[in-house]
Amino acid sequence: MTMLARILALMLLAGSALAEVPAELDLDILDAPTVAATTPAPQTDGAADSGAATLVPLPDTLRERLQTGSAGDWSAVAGETLQQTLQRWADSAGWQLIWAARPETNLVLDVDLDYPAGTTMQEAIRTTFKALSRRPAAPKACEYRNKTLRIVNLGDRCD
Repeated sequence: MTMLARILALMLLAGSALAEVPAELDLDILDAPTVAATTPAPQTDGAADSGAATLVPLPDTLRERLQTGSAGDWSAVAGETLQQTLQRWADSAGWQLIWAARPETNLVLDVDLDYPAGTTMQEAIRTTFKALSRRPAAPKACEYRNKTLRIVNLGDRCD
């Protein structure tokens, strides 16, 4: 088992490691905007409250955030390059991938990875890049609000 496989396996077993990305890694991944909760407008048709729950449609921004992040196959297949994996993830989530890093950062994965159900694409990216950050030619992920994932060299700025 390679060092990358060991690191990723430990991170997957840790479970909560997704939320603990050290600041010095400078991943520059922006969180999706938060959505304030809204309450439904009172009924004006004079109908009495029957005590039944009323379905309120989700705000478009929240629905989009849930659709882009929670449903999907965030897995990596041994033999695939990092760029191929990220392109598949981006296509699945309706994002655009821009590879602006040196070619040597596009490593071939030597282990299969399956992130647990409920893992968002952003969490899968953070976990993967956290594990890769210790490599000599490590890439860095920059996520933008316009659904663009840009891969740059570690040390480069995300603009």
